[in-house]
Amino acid sequence: LHKGISEGCNCLGYHMWTFIDNWSWCNAYKNRYGFIQLDVDTQQRTIKKSGEWFAATALNNSFDKE
Repeated sequence: LHKGISEGCNCLGYHMWTFIDNWSWCNAYKNRYGFIQLDVDTQQRTIKKSGEWFAATALNNSFDKE
């Protein structure tokens, strides 16, 4: 997304697929997608590293490219 914007693309927003764990039948339910990990037994939610990154990026309105 950043590369596209820097090359002149007009992006007005960004939408994540899901904020909490979502399983996909396409990969035999192996991968989980989302910013929050859900323990299905206890229903406890834990923020993933990607969630922390996204929160910091939104808070700072920028990101560290390194």
